[in-house]
Amino acid sequence: MTPATRPIKHIARKLDRAAPAAEPWRAPAIPDLVARIEAALHDRRAA
Repeated sequence: MTPATRPIKHIARKLDRAAPAAEPWRAPAIPDLVARIEAALHDRRAA
């Protein structure tokens, strides 16, 4: 895990905890969102 993705993972973990209670429909989208953000960061670093 790179320093750039650490805050994203932390936020995602918070959302993961909050989502099942508040909005169960949102929970499956969170890991996908994290993956997309990490991919974008990786692409930017590679460029």
